[in-house]
Amino acid sequence: MQYKDYYKVLGVEKTADAKAIKKAYRELARRYHPDTNPGDKQSEKRFKEISEAYEVLSDPEKRKKYDEIGSEVGADWQNFDWSRYQRSGGQWHEAGPGGIRFHYESPGYGGFSEFFRTFFGDMDPFTDSDLYWERRGQARGSRDTEVQLELSLEEAYAGAEKEFLLDGRRFKVKIPAGVRDGYKVRVPRQGVDGKGGKAPGDLYLAINLLPHPLYGINDKDLTCEIPITATEAVLGGVVDIPAIKGTVALKIPPRTQSGRVFRLRGLGMPDPGRGSSGNLMVKVKVVIPETITRQEEDLYRKLAGLNKENPRANLAKLLKRPGRRG
Repeated sequence: MQYKDYYKVLGVEKTADAKAIKKAYRELARRYHPDTNPGDKQSEKRFKEISEAYEVLSDPEKRKKYDEIGSEVGADWQNFDWSRYQRSGGQWHEAGPGGIRFHYESPGYGGFSEFFRTFFGDMDPFTDSDLYWERRGQARGSRDTEVQLELSLEEAYAGAEKEFLLDGRRFKVKIPAGVRDGYKVRVPRQGVDGKGGKAPGDLYLAINLLPHPLYGINDKDLTCEIPITATEAVLGGVVDIPAIKGTVALKIPPRTQSGRVFRLRGLGMPDPGRGSSGNLMVKVKVVIPETITRQEEDLYRKLAGLNKENPRANLAKLLKRPGRRG
């Protein structure tokens, strides 16, 4: 990991005051902003570097810490012992007692470098978040804050950007695709403010999925029940299902019984940990028409005369078994 000279990135001296730093940032940001250079990856990369440098040098506490690091690193950054600054549990994927965390970055122009994250934390709370699956009984710090965050199933499926106010502070957090009840989005250092030199706690957004009129969730699988006609059940056919990802055609084989479940692989909830997606489990229910015409009734009577099958025959056999009481 290479040491980043933020002063050099902004083109200012180390003695530059806040006004000079802000002026340099504005000029460079205007020149390299992605909206000014659409499709130019080099400009986008440069804009990220400029934004990162300004994030540090415009904050007195971060700048002080950065200057201290710079004095230790000096010109010999290749031989510098970076491990002393690594956090326990790993930089990007952390598994601790009682839970699993996945770190992810929001798309777009946010997302700081590894160098920034090593010294200033995992994320910018207004662009990035941690996803934390918490098992019951998992203890957290006394200064942590937890709030409920309601999501529709569509938002949980595709991911969403949620904005809210908490204690007069504005938050805008990226929610990854695939979150479910029991997941929490962790925003570090945004909980109760620390006192007496203590660091502030973390903010946890507890995911609460709103009921959906069509779909249920079983772990990563989506479940639903769709009606089919008696004709479709007997003769087979293709029915359209309004899946979250778009309309899906389901092939119904001939002589499909009511209650049969079809598995559509990969059409369930995405996995925030970048694993495989769940399945869409479709249960079919045969329904009969509430009203029929005289002609349809005559056809059903003819069909009844042709169909000699008795679906209740097995019930009678069960009653005749020795030792069977009922």
